[in-house]
Amino acid sequence: MLLTVGRPKERCLAQLVEAYLARLGSWKAEWCAVRPSHREPVDARLREEATRLRRHILPDDYVVVLDERGEEFDSVRFARWLGQRIEDARRLVFVVGGAEGLSPELRSGASLQLRLSALTLQHDLALLLLSEQIYRAYTILAGRPYHRGA
Repeated sequence: MLLTVGRPKERCLAQLVEAYLARLGSWKAEWCAVRPSHREPVDARLREEATRLRRHILPDDYVVVLDERGEEFDSVRFARWLGQRIEDARRLVFVVGGAEGLSPELRSGASLQLRLSALTLQHDLALLLLSEQIYRAYTILAGRPYHRGA
């Protein structure tokens, strides 16, 4: 499951995310977006968004939050890691925060903090990159030619 704060403002980005998820065949990924908070200050906004996100997270879920301080994988290692998580038969939930990121409590309670790049990515682009990398992992594990890396 992809769990996000809001949906991309650019419709074309949302369509691309949906297209990658639709290609996953037997992996059956869903995308759930919670409404962003507009509270001030930022701490209150992050707490409110975390509350909304937690409503979609089950106690036994393996929760992966996107965070710039998280662990970074290359595509092949990510595919192996993802394949193992799927074999574990726990529901896998990837959480992408809004423009302000995620609350520290949500990040620290996650099973894994994942960094997509050393570059700073706008959150909608991070969502697109994540969905493409999940699809790439699917093709690597299935032996399909989409991934042509070394």
